[in-house]
Amino acid sequence: MDMTRKGSCINFGNCSKADLKETIELGVTEDFVCPECDSELTEMVGKSKGGKKKMPLIIGGVALVLVLAGGGLIYALSGDETDEFEDLAALASTEQVQQVEETPPVAVAEESAPVPEASKQVAPSAPVNNSSLDLGFGTYKGELKDGKANGMGTMYYSERHLISKRDRQERYAEAGDYIVGEFYGGELVQGKLFDSENVQKQTLILGRPH
Repeated sequence: MDMTRKGSCINFGNCSKADLKETIELGVTEDFVCPECDSELTEMVGKSKGGKKKMPLIIGGVALVLVLAGGGLIYALSGDETDEFEDLAALASTEQVQQVEETPPVAVAEESAPVPEASKQVAPSAPVNNSSLDLGFGTYKGELKDGKANGMGTMYYSERHLISKRDRQERYAEAGDYIVGEFYGGELVQGKLFDSENVQKQTLILGRPH
């Protein structure tokens, strides 16, 4: 005994099983709905073991049976309703396909540029007054006054050196490091210390010398 029912989904345009005209097979105890979109299925005509065709289940169809007196003949008019239902289903399928074809393509977002590493920063550009001063342990480039670093500038270190005698933490700059900041009378007031890879190491705030 066949314990399954076969049907097809007609929710065209909204269900891939309907668009592919896929045959859906369910047990007789299961709800006769599409497992993808939950729409009511249309039962398909199959063949039994004896080779006879099963009568199609027509949703909403009304069968008018005429009993002819004396002849005992029964005429079922369900065939015309089946054809009408199939025509409506075919029309709905055509309209759904046209709607899908007329849908404008979705714009593909452009690939965003890679995000730079968070640890690396772009060093501030040197000031317009880009005078140079050789200090032996390194080179200062920036604003000068009376032959000393005074204003905004950058100190480049060519060897390990104490940043400032006024620094209570006695911090050192290594060879290849540089400081971008404010200077006064040849002394660092405040700035940022970077290594040779442009990675900020520390923020320095020493204040103006007395």
